[in-house]
Amino acid sequence: MFQPQRLSTQTTHSRKGVSLIELMTVMGLVGLIFTVLLALVGQSSALVSQGTQTIFLNQKARFAIDKMTPYLATAVANSSSPAIVAPNQKLDAPSAADLLSYTSIQFTTTEDFLDPNYDPKTPYDLLNRPVFFYEIYFDKETSPISYTLEDGTEIELGRILLRKYQDSSFNTVDTTAGYHPIAFDVQYFHTHRLEGNTV
Repeated sequence: MFQPQRLSTQTTHSRKGVSLIELMTVMGLVGLIFTVLLALVGQSSALVSQGTQTIFLNQKARFAIDKMTPYLATAVANSSSPAIVAPNQKLDAPSAADLLSYTSIQFTTTEDFLDPNYDPKTPYDLLNRPVFFYEIYFDKETSPISYTLEDGTEIELGRILLRKYQDSSFNTVDTTAGYHPIAFDVQYFHTHRLEGNTV
């Protein structure tokens, strides 16, 4: 007698393990995420470095101003020259010539800073006190330090010095007095207008 064959039903089992395609897909995604993270870290490092450069130059500029201010605070006018000789006050807008020419500050003072025996506490005669002619100026130096700004621009850092002149017209430097360094590793500066005796 003919018996119909029973069809065996396959029981479905949950699959164990990972196929090669799935493994490659996951590895590709992990590699992509890792690449993106590396790019972000590199960009963050560059931004931090750029911020550090700006902070460095700003700190140097503030330090230089703090060092220059006490000298300029002693500036006084006399019969032969104003307190601040150059740049003196200008009410018009700065021109290109102004920006190029005012790279130093010339002033008249009753303090002889570069005298070897100079003592600011020494009492003096208010009526007969002599005046001296000084200049604060930027020196590029013979081998200036190169510095790169955030936008890739290369600038030269130099120093700010104090020197003495023999005459009120600031034509003859007093070479016997030498010079006094005020600040180092600072960016080239120009001054357009001074008010009072402040920078």
